[in-house]
Amino acid sequence: MLHRYPIAHLKALLDIARKYMADGIRKDVIDHLEVLFPSDYDRVRGVPSKLRPHAFDPWAGVEIALEHDIPIILPMALYYTSQRYSLEKILDLPLSPRATRLVLLLSEAFSKRVYQYSMNGTPAFSALPHLHSPSDIAYPDCNGMDDAAQSLVCERYRHLEFDIFEETDAQHSRALYEDVCFPCRIKCSDLQRAFAEQLWGDLPSFCHGMKWSSWLDMAFMDLART
Repeated sequence: MLHRYPIAHLKALLDIARKYMADGIRKDVIDHLEVLFPSDYDRVRGVPSKLRPHAFDPWAGVEIALEHDIPIILPMALYYTSQRYSLEKILDLPLSPRATRLVLLLSEAFSKRVYQYSMNGTPAFSALPHLHSPSDIAYPDCNGMDDAAQSLVCERYRHLEFDIFEETDAQHSRALYEDVCFPCRIKCSDLQRAFAEQLWGDLPSFCHGMKWSSWLDMAFMDLART
């Protein structure tokens, strides 16, 4: 299935597969959905898959995961929904009460986890002022980031104002880093990339308290049934 199918079409195919017990169709659709909602960190980073439709409605992926028992796509479907829509828009989406609850729970859990990491002193939000050596004339002295700027970065991560797995805050919000020297911007970006990977490892636990390995085990069990 190498086309940009709207998610609604994928759901229709799953409905047909369930009605006529067409396990081959179900497997093909699940494979396609796993590209749109990856469980592999390397597939989440960077440019989205070419199979992602132009009108990408990740909330539909949440409903598909619940209705058709495809748990492996649920963490990223919830993440994308939380990241793309404000609270007001989430409440206006045509989601079932169960799906809405899971989206809101993930948003809240994600925000709390970022806050916990920030209170524990994660270096992902900071760049300290420092002087360059006289011989290093390529860069001016670095003013670093003040407390207000660091708090702003933390809030952007807490509220998922951008896709933290696709890019870093240093890449997304360059104006905030104007007083930070180029080597420090690179360092900030590297630290934020490591921070995103840490949050990726936590992501499934925001759904049902399980790790990625448990979600993958459930996916293999589903594959065995087909």
